[in-house]
Amino acid sequence: MTVAGSALQFTAELPAGWAPFEFGGGRDGEPEGMAFFVSLVDNTFADPCAHVERSPKVGSTVEALAAALGEIPTTTATQPVQTTLAGNAATYIELTIPASPPCNPEEFYLWQDSPDAYWWALAPNELIRVWILEVGGQRVAMANRSRPGTSEAVKTELQGILDSLVFEVTSTQPSPTPAAS
Repeated sequence: MTVAGSALQFTAELPAGWAPFEFGGGRDGEPEGMAFFVSLVDNTFADPCAHVERSPKVGSTVEALAAALGEIPTTTATQPVQTTLAGNAATYIELTIPASPPCNPEEFYLWQDSPDAYWWALAPNELIRVWILEVGGQRVAMANRSRPGTSEAVKTELQGILDSLVFEVTSTQPSPTPAAS
């Protein structure tokens, strides 16, 4: 799986019932529905319902993104904590979408990761877990969404996916051309 517009790729072992998509993978079903995705977050939203981006944009550090995610209006955020993901130091934060969001959840934008690529909520009371880390000099966010009824079995499946996650960085620079003699 490749993160769009990036030299970053990742692999993960998906158990039965999970399907890959361009930036991650998911499991269908209610209330089991769960997904994970990898993103190169560029900015968050000062007004998630009106789709007004934060100004100035989020800084380039892991810490700046963790702080910006914690400031998304009407969400409830945990304090960032230090952890690891895929063998890399990471900062972890949880965002909870309110039971009565101020707009339709699919219109409640959380962040932008490239022009015209946005991540939004899917349901009231949705939990968005985010690990922020640096991989190959890029700030990367690995996020997971779940719903209040998500079973412990599906959460265990997700942990297996997280444990299997491997990031790979490929060069975007052209190979040097040998000098002519």
